[in-house]
Amino acid sequence: MKRRQFIAASAGALFLPAMGLRRSLLAAKRRLGINVLGPANQAISILKRLGITQVRTTLYWISWADPRRYNDAIQPDPGGLTQAQRFARDVGLFRSAGLDVLAVVHSPPLGMTLAQGVVALPAFMAARAGEFRGLAWQIMNEVDAADQNDNGWFHAKDAQYSQSRRGDLYGQLLAPVYDAIKRADQSALVVSGGIALEPTAFFAGLAARARGKYDAIAVHCYGNPVVQPFGAKSVAMRAVLGGTPLWCTEWGLSTADDSEQSRQIGECLDDNDAHNLSILEASGFTLDSSQAIYKLDYYRNRNTAKRIARVPASVTSSVLRLPALIRRGYLSLLSSPVVLFVHPWEFVDLTRERLRYDCRFRTGEPALDCVRAVLQSYASHGARFVRMRELLPEQANAA
Repeated sequence: MKRRQFIAASAGALFLPAMGLRRSLLAAKRRLGINVLGPANQAISILKRLGITQVRTTLYWISWADPRRYNDAIQPDPGGLTQAQRFARDVGLFRSAGLDVLAVVHSPPLGMTLAQGVVALPAFMAARAGEFRGLAWQIMNEVDAADQNDNGWFHAKDAQYSQSRRGDLYGQLLAPVYDAIKRADQSALVVSGGIALEPTAFFAGLAARARGKYDAIAVHCYGNPVVQPFGAKSVAMRAVLGGTPLWCTEWGLSTADDSEQSRQIGECLDDNDAHNLSILEASGFTLDSSQAIYKLDYYRNRNTAKRIARVPASVTSSVLRLPALIRRGYLSLLSSPVVLFVHPWEFVDLTRERLRYDCRFRTGEPALDCVRAVLQSYASHGARFVRMRELLPEQANAA
């Protein structure tokens, strides 16, 4: 093994606000989510072929206790499942397929007021979070644009209510729901209901009432060209969110032209990538290692940074947990500098958890042993271990 520079990076040190869309359905290993409204068992094979990694599904609060049974066309069927059983089945199928699940919860029982919901929804969500651990939960949906999914609690159609005031009302609901979910499941994520209209005023009202009672803020973007609302909301929200992640949980344009759809997806993803870098630059960062040399996107967007040296990761972390013979062959092909990373959770035994196989195999103590063996191997072959900042002059000059 020839002498190499070796850099170890820990993943998760910097979590950038980023919308969840990715370059296209065919892009290599970029995280892409999709809304699934039909039966999960019919969708999974298609989602896997497309490279989808996240799904968004709906839990209708009003239907949870409905004893009626339905078929896949949501028609009454004595042999079917209840809505609660259907949700449990779909979540189980998604997770077994290695898909991350965002569950949107809306439609309270008819006649329930906001004051009653502030009491009832936290209890309901605590039970669901305990039952379906590890999910992301989006609480309500487009509360600033439509009244039909929330009994009109937030006065979306009342011109006398400003976006800020609607955000304040929503914060009254979200704060106790957030606390209840976290008590039931610390691993759960709580996402705001997708903001359909101008987002910053709504967020100002929400943050004033319930700052920190969310793990991500969601917006929705539609239009043609869709990059205009996507970019505008991205810029506006990144200016006020700080480190809070920004999720785009609904996105689209009406066209039957697949090539046009692909082109506009690409425009939005380019816009998203550019703004991620601008956040780093504005914050004074001089080095970024969020790219991966083993992904196609690295070769598409190599020169978008102006003042940041970019040092890509050499290989995904699960490679370090492969059997030694396979691992050594893989690592021997890497060029200098070798940049490896690990996730802290890989050192916890997750082998029995319902996760993608690459996320759980040989985790825990075996992962520690593997990393130790990799470092010892590089050291025995004369590798020079350096801090990433030591590459800054070299990378900057190369740029």
